[in-house]
Order: sequence, then C-alpha cells, then structure tokens
Amino acid sequence: MAEYGATIFGDATNTLVCNVCDKNPAFGVCNCSFGAMSMAYCVECFKLQAEPEFGLQYLADMCNGDLSGLHESVKAIHTYKDGKYISIEEWIKDWKPTDYQGMEPNDPKMLTDDDF
Repeated sequence: MAEYGATIFGDATNTLVCNVCDKNPAFGVCNCSFGAMSMAYCVECFKLQAEPEFGLQYLADMCNGDLSGLHESVKAIHTYKDGKYISIEEWIKDWKPTDYQGMEPNDPKMLTDDDF
C-alpha cells in the first residue's frame, strides 16, 4: 500500500497532517465514514476508523443524540480527543446540540447556497 500511496500522492503526503488526531503525518486522503467528504488520515486513525470530531457532532445533531437507530458501522466510529481515541458512544456522553437557530446568516459555521 505504501508504494501505491507514494505513486498517487508523491511527496505531498509528507506535508499533510491527519485531520483526525492533528498530530501524525497523513498517508493520504480518503472518504470519511459518515458522508461524502475527504479527510487526510494517518495510518493509526485510519485503522481505528477514527473520524474528525466535527463529524461526530454532525451525526449526533442529526439523530438528536440517539445512536440506537444508526447502522452498526456508524456506531463503530471513533474520534481522537484529549490525547486518546474514544468511541462515538463514549463521545456522545458529553455531546451538546449545535444551536443552529442562534447562528447569524453570515456565520462561518452556517453555509447557504450563496456561498457556492
């Protein structure tokens, strides 16, 4: 796999940092588990199926903090927080819903069709 990654990404991966742990060099860019977005992953985060924390926030907001209706593959997601890997089930214990209603129309957290 390393040879394949080196062929595809060349030296660019030496400058990428993992979008999950934000500490290890990334081996490449892959589609994330929770939607059609691409992230840079280090080998450790990739193997653990770890995703950036904002992805877990999005999932929790969409299911109102109730993981019971989600597919088992989604429940297997982890993230990296405070120097350690934690499961989505552990992470959701401290989850606070995002207050989308309180955001101003030009808030950088809130994108509209005019942004594209």
